[in-house]
Amino acid sequence: MWKPTIDAASDKKLYLQICDSVAQAIVSGELKRGEQLPTVRALSAMLNVTPGTINRAFDEGVQRGIIEKTQGKGTFVKQQKQGRTISAAMLPGRKDVFDFTLNQPACLNIEPILSTHLQNLARQNDPRLWSVYGDTRGLPEHRESMADWLNLRGNNADPENLFLLAGAQQGLLSSLMLLCNKGDTVMVQETTFPGIRAVATLLGLQLQPVAMDECGLDLNDFKARCKQATSQVLVILPTAHNPTGKTLSQSHREKLVKIARKYDIYLVEDDIYLHAEPVVSLQQLAPERTFHVSGFSKCVAPALRAGMLVCPPQFTGSLARVIQAQNWFTPPVTTELAHRLYTSGDAIAIEQARREDCIERIALAKAILGEKRIQHDPVNLHIWLKHSPRLDNAAVISRLNQLGVDALPSVFFHVTETSSAHLRLCLGNLTHENLQQGLEIIARELNPSLPERAII
Repeated sequence: MWKPTIDAASDKKLYLQICDSVAQAIVSGELKRGEQLPTVRALSAMLNVTPGTINRAFDEGVQRGIIEKTQGKGTFVKQQKQGRTISAAMLPGRKDVFDFTLNQPACLNIEPILSTHLQNLARQNDPRLWSVYGDTRGLPEHRESMADWLNLRGNNADPENLFLLAGAQQGLLSSLMLLCNKGDTVMVQETTFPGIRAVATLLGLQLQPVAMDECGLDLNDFKARCKQATSQVLVILPTAHNPTGKTLSQSHREKLVKIARKYDIYLVEDDIYLHAEPVVSLQQLAPERTFHVSGFSKCVAPALRAGMLVCPPQFTGSLARVIQAQNWFTPPVTTELAHRLYTSGDAIAIEQARREDCIERIALAKAILGEKRIQHDPVNLHIWLKHSPRLDNAAVISRLNQLGVDALPSVFFHVTETSSAHLRLCLGNLTHENLQQGLEIIARELNPSLPERAII
C-alpha cells in the first residue's frame, strides 16, 4: 500500500506535505491514473495524524486537480486523458516553473500609456460612461473606431452590425448560442484551441472535426462534411491558427466561402491574433453568413477584455437579445479606453511593438529548438513543436514537469482523443532570460545529446 512521506519536524503544515507527496508519487509513476488512495482511516493510522488532516489533504488535492472523490467509493488519482499530466506548478516547492502553457502577449511596459489614458478618462464628464444604460452594441463612436480597426485588418465591418463585448470568447459563445440548439453538431478544424471545447460543453454541442491541410483546412473534407448535412456551422481560425500557426491563403478562403454558400453553412471566424500583414477576412468575402470575432487581448492589452463581434445584418436584433441575456452591454468605460487607444494611435504602436518582440522570441526558439521542428505564425507567440514519434507525449510532459517546465501536449488540441508528436509552446509568458533557459531545458529533453547550455 502506498504511504505518503511526511516530516514531522518541518514547518510546512502536515496536510500540505501529504498532498505534495501525492503529487510527487503521480509524477514519478508510483501512483497510476485512476488508482484508489488509502482510506482516510487507514492513512490516519498509518501516519499517526487526525482524520481531519487527511481530509484537508484530500480537499487540497481536489483543488489542485490531481485527485477526485467519488461518494461511496473512495478517493482516486484523477483520470487524466491521454497525454495529460499534472502541472509542474502543482509540485511541491516549485518556484522555478517555466510556464509555456499560457497563450498571452509578453509584458511590454504599456502601463504608462494606459495610465495616461485612464487619468484623462477619469476627468471626462460624460454620463454615458457611468450613469445610464446604453445600446447593447456599445456607444456609436466606440463602434465606429473599432470598425475602423477591424477594417485595417482586412474586414468590411459596418458599425451598425458590430457588438462590443467583454473579450472575444464572449463573441464565440454568443454566436453559437444564437446559431445552435443543445445537441447540435458544429464543425471545427481537427486541431483547435481549447476555448471552443469549453463553449461546446457549456452549450451541449457536439464537435465534428474537419481535416486540415498545409493551409489550415482541407476543402475536400469540408465539402464532404457539408454534404452529410449534420451541421450548419463551421468555427474556424483562418489566420495564425492556434496551435499550428497556419493561415489560409486568399484562394483557400474564396473556395471555402463558395462551398459554404452552396450548402448554406454559417461561418464563425475567430480572428484574434496579430496580422503580419492585412488579409481578406471571411467576413469581407461573405458578410451575409459570417460572424467575425476579434478583440484587443492578443494584440494590445490582454486584461482590457475589449472584444468585437460583427454579425450578418439579418441577425443584429436576435444577437442583441442573446447578449442582453448575458450582461446587457459591455461597460462603456472599457470600450472608451479601447476607443482612446485606437484613436490616439497608441494601439497601432503597441501592436507593432508586439510584432517586433514576437519576431525576437521566435528567432530564439528557432535557434534553440531547430527551425525545422516548429510551425508558427511570424508575429504570434504560440508555436507547434514536433518531436520524435518514438517519444511518448505523456512521458515527455511528465519529465518536463519534473524539470520545472509546463507545456501542453497535442491531445489538448485534437478534437478526437488522438495524439500526435507535438507540444504547444507559448513564448510570451516569460522574460527573455527565462525563455531561453526554459527552451534549453526542452531542447535537451527532446535531444539528450545537446550540451548543457545551447549555443545560440
